Amino acid sequence: MPLVRIAQLHDTGCAVACVATVAGVSYTKAALHVKGRRHGNLAAYWSEMQRGLRALGFRCRMGTDFRAKGLPAILMFEWASSPGDFHCVVWDPEVRLFIDPAHVRSLGPEFYLERWRKNGRESLVVTGRR
Repeated sequence: MPLVRIAQLHDTGCAVACVATVAGVSYTKAALHVKGRRHGNLAAYWSEMQRGLRALGFRCRMGTDFRAKGLPAILMFEWASSPGDFHCVVWDPEVRLFIDPAHVRSLGPEFYLERWRKNGRESLVVTGRR
């Protein structure tokens, strides 16, 4: 079944929304597991996203081979036009598209892959449920 997009509710909430999308939980529940709070600066490090996913019952690992394995993954990349600003999206292997928590419609796989190749390189691959 395709993943259901959870929109980011804060400017810095893309990582939280991606965890919510992968886990199938609310934004608020994901925020509590990723950051320990529901409001404020919700920008998250890889380790915080991993902790949140694991607390929600998922196994995950860092990697770059997300498309080859057919597994959901969270990708983070830096905006070239705004150094220091990062954004997260979810790869949905079932529909082979990226889910962007900031945009209702995906901007297309190549848009995100190009930015990830230039200004990213790592992904958080969800390998299953515990």
